[in-house]
Amino acid sequence: MLSTAYAMVPFTVDFLKKHVGERFVPLVVMVDFPLSSEQAIVDAVRAALDKYGHRGVMAVFSHIASVPPVILPVERLAALCREKGNINVVIDGAHALGQIPFDLSDLADKGVDFYVANAHKWLYGPKGTAIFFVRRSKHDTVRPTVISSDYKDDFQGSFEYTGTRDYTAFCALDACLDFRKRFGDAEIMAYLKKLADEGGQLLAKNWQTELAAPPEMSAAMATVRLPVSEWAVAERLQRDLFERYQTYVVCFATPLPLRFVTIPREDVIVFASDGRELPPDVDPTEGSKRMFWMRLSAQIYLELSDFQLLGDRVLELLREYAKEMDAATEADARRVSDTVRIGA
Repeated sequence: MLSTAYAMVPFTVDFLKKHVGERFVPLVVMVDFPLSSEQAIVDAVRAALDKYGHRGVMAVFSHIASVPPVILPVERLAALCREKGNINVVIDGAHALGQIPFDLSDLADKGVDFYVANAHKWLYGPKGTAIFFVRRSKHDTVRPTVISSDYKDDFQGSFEYTGTRDYTAFCALDACLDFRKRFGDAEIMAYLKKLADEGGQLLAKNWQTELAAPPEMSAAMATVRLPVSEWAVAERLQRDLFERYQTYVVCFATPLPLRFVTIPREDVIVFASDGRELPPDVDPTEGSKRMFWMRLSAQIYLELSDFQLLGDRVLELLREYAKEMDAATEADARRVSDTVRIGA
């Protein structure tokens, strides 16, 4: 997996490691930001597979990462896994469905074995709605977690009824698809892509910073580096934007750390973004410059002026924080001066 994997992926690896034991060895390829192109990711994964592909059992890649929200070259990565070993490829498409077009049959031809995605994000569906694609040749390897009273011994039949759950959310998907059809599926995606690109570039210019990746690696989300040098400031910005202006954004730091809960560093194979395998006692984030970013989501009810307003509010808050710091420094200076006079 890549260091950009959503937290539930390393957490699941933790679970598997605990129950499978020493035979299960996780491998992580680090991704550094800002990115100049997708080629660096492909090259680093190729280096890892050249050495360990023959031992690989499963590879998990995000189609669009959560943070930073970059489109990853899953077709090329899946093809590499097929070329280098008998590796099952799982794609986490949580942010892809409704944000970018993709063809599951085409992905399967490239080497994708499993694809999971939810409909409650960019497809505008209710929570709890999702898709689960399994390559036909893998159907016999997958069964639901609940064996119900209506169980059938085939892939689709085994999933048709999984107990007394509420199926209302699934029934609502027709309305979601009708809504998208009304405005045009391609038109929605094109509008969001254009708005995210223009909004991200606007903020990078106004903040005199940069984007996390080139426009061709993003869709409806942009990631802009914040003009701050401390995580506490980025964290405060996220909180103040929500509490004062009811504006929710995601702030995060790079380099992204390994996020295992119980697996020690020495039990993880790690490849740096340049394709070097790192010694087991080396922290993969060591020596990297720490940067702080803001993830921004475009949507059909937003326009470019909303991004401008957000950018202005961030700068206003930063000026406010600076004044507070200056006032605190001045107060500290007065206290020191008073102490000196008293001592004299």
